[in-house]
Parts: sequence; structure tokens; C-alpha cells
Amino acid sequence: MEMPIEEGDTVRIAYRGTFDDGEVFDSTEEGDEPIEFVVGSDSVIAGIDRAVRGLEKGDETEVILAPVDAFGDRDPSLVQEIPRDRFPVVDIEPGSMFFIESPDGERVLTTVVEVSETGIVIDLNHPLAGQELTFLIRVLDVAKKE
Repeated sequence: MEMPIEEGDTVRIAYRGTFDDGEVFDSTEEGDEPIEFVVGSDSVIAGIDRAVRGLEKGDETEVILAPVDAFGDRDPSLVQEIPRDRFPVVDIEPGSMFFIESPDGERVLTTVVEVSETGIVIDLNHPLAGQELTFLIRVLDVAKKE
């Protein structure tokens, strides 16, 4: 008999993430590998971590996550302008995405919002911040904590 997933268990899941209109934004069905994480380790978004608790191997669930349980609310203070002469990339345009290192050493995905001769406006919010997201989750494997 399977035991329900609880904190400390290692789980491997397949998932499909969609927007309100049904458009898929990420999926292990599109060739990405299933993900494995320890429940309660803060290694996945909070809503996914909570959604698998109580499930068993082979179970499937669909959850709708508010921004706070997914990638957070948008923070207007994370949209900033950098003087053009301090920006190392020469060929850049709005919509470009890249990683920068934050003052605490964390890699942060950044989106270019606007480019002018004097500056570049970047958005440090996660691209999915502020959005309600739906995840279909299938539990592929569970390793119970020791």
C-alpha cells in the first residue's frame, strides 16, 4: 500500500502549466524532464509543494495557483533603468532576456523593457509574476523520507 506524500519525501512529477486561456507556458510533456524535489525544501514554487502533499504515486491533480503561490506579485520597484554606458551587451532589444547576478549572489532572470541611447529599462520580476497559473501534476515516483 502506498503512503501519502509528506514533508521530507522526495517526489518526481510530470506537469503541464497553463495560463487562464489554456495556453501552455511550460510542460514536461514537451520534452522537458520531469522534476524531482524534496517536499518542504523550498526548491519549487509553494503551490506545487503544497499540491503534492497527501498524494500517492500515480495520482494526478490540477491546481489553480494565485500569484502568491506561484511566482509572486509584480513589484514595480523591480523595473529599473541602467545607464547605457554601464550595460555590457551592445546588441539588445526589448523582450531580450538574460541572467544577472544580484547583490546577494543570486542569479535573476531579467527582461529588457525599453532601450534608448542613454539607458536600458530592465524588469527583474519573474516573467510569470502577477499571473494566476494552472498546473496539472502527475506523481511519477515517491521516495519516503528515512
